Amino acid sequence: MSLDKEQLFRTFGEGLLDDRISKAVAKIGLIHPTLIQAKMIPLALQGKDLLARARTGSGKTFAYAIPVLQKLLRAKTTSTAESRSVKAVILVPSKELCHQTLVAFQQLSYYMSDVVTMCELSGQTM
Repeated sequence: MSLDKEQLFRTFGEGLLDDRISKAVAKIGLIHPTLIQAKMIPLALQGKDLLARARTGSGKTFAYAIPVLQKLLRAKTTSTAESRSVKAVILVPSKELCHQTLVAFQQLSYYMSDVVTMCELSGQTM
């Protein structure tokens, strides 16, 4: 699937993302991606490794959460049983950011709770 960056910049990639993610993005009230999202999401969806830096509140969490969820959904619905057990681990530097990240992932996965499970491990001993 070819990624049209102009389309993504206008509307959060209708047709490029799983419908459940698109519905969740709309439910959250996001219409146009921020600059960091418009630049990162197409590259991440292509499987590129990324390192990005942007101001607080610029949309970095959604910029990586959307591709992570898209990849998880694609793997769980189109692959063998073994690869359907794909997991993602998101590491963040503080308890507060851990909780904020969990909330962002919960918002984006609102319509896929039957497929995606999350937990927060901040401050817990292992």
